Amino acid sequence: MYLAELDMHLEHALCVAQFVYIFLIVEALRYDLFYIVHRLTSFPAGISALDRERQIFVAYMQYEILCRADHGASEAYMESSDIRIPGVHNVENYLAALAAVGDLITREQFVEVAKTFPGVPHRMEYLRTINGVKFYNDSIASSPTRTIAGLHALPVPPIVILGGHDKHIPFDTLGDELCLHAKAAVLCGETAERIAAAIKASKHYDPERFPVIVLDNFRSAVQVAYGLGGSGDIVTLSPACSSFDRFKNFEERGNIFREIVMGMEP
Repeated sequence: MYLAELDMHLEHALCVAQFVYIFLIVEALRYDLFYIVHRLTSFPAGISALDRERQIFVAYMQYEILCRADHGASEAYMESSDIRIPGVHNVENYLAALAAVGDLITREQFVEVAKTFPGVPHRMEYLRTINGVKFYNDSIASSPTRTIAGLHALPVPPIVILGGHDKHIPFDTLGDELCLHAKAAVLCGETAERIAAAIKASKHYDPERFPVIVLDNFRSAVQVAYGLGGSGDIVTLSPACSSFDRFKNFEERGNIFREIVMGMEP
């Protein structure tokens, strides 16, 4: 199978992953086996009997390893930490994809895509690593809720670039979450001062630990965010606002961010 064909299979599987995941949960609840898509300490005999009887494929996690049960036989595929796109939700999506198309592709093909697929553009899209600092483009995060979800998906507290068009929504919860789950905030756009005020008003804010920087220029914001990081850190564009203060849409904002990052010198 060509890699393009493999991508097509997995892209389709990832699109339906949530539906398959729900199906597996329903089946698991029906048989009191909800843990089949979560962490196991040992492979339960009941799953073998279940997938033989119902002729369904079961994907599950065991010791942080993605596994698949097929007609009574279990096979380990890969460690969850080797999946390129971050977040527990993406591990669950790959589990669902594994259950859905695992009989169409080999283990090696599945692992290759999981290790190399960078994600959909503007949705926690991995761009590159510069001197140990990883860059992610999450320009689609145009609300505080989506930015907060991104904070929880990343493996380390990120340096976050935020701000954009002012939709006059509250940023109180976002301020708390940034203080608890981010390393720094670099702000630009119409909402920069409002987000900065929400961060500084949080009971979790520590000015000695959490830098808050407001800038007028988007390119400067990217460069300053990079300067705040070191090896092992993450810089993410996750604005928590729409883009209409200075961009046509979130795609243009993400594309310009990508151009800046890809053009930066190591």
